[in-house]
Amino acid sequence: MGPPNGPFCAASWCLLPCRGSHGGTLCLSQFLERILAALIFLSDQNKFTLPIMLVNVSSGIYGIIDWGALQAGVTVTMIPCLVLFLLLQRYYVRGMTAGAVK
Repeated sequence: MGPPNGPFCAASWCLLPCRGSHGGTLCLSQFLERILAALIFLSDQNKFTLPIMLVNVSSGIYGIIDWGALQAGVTVTMIPCLVLFLLLQRYYVRGMTAGAVK
């Protein structure tokens, strides 16, 4: 079965399978934007999120850098992103390959 007739139909036939992977990337970028917004707008140290606290620890604001605690914090911060990626990995691959072979 070939693509439908017309320029918009052909474009949608090629582009619609890719929308899943783009949606996941958009969600990830929005998540990172929230981290940057929290970094800019939060001034109370007790309200800092974990990624912001890791930035402060790694820059040496609190004195000597405790590399073990820093690595543990990075691991704890990375686990939810890794789980989310592993759950959505099949959709990323399916969206990329569906748009590439047409």
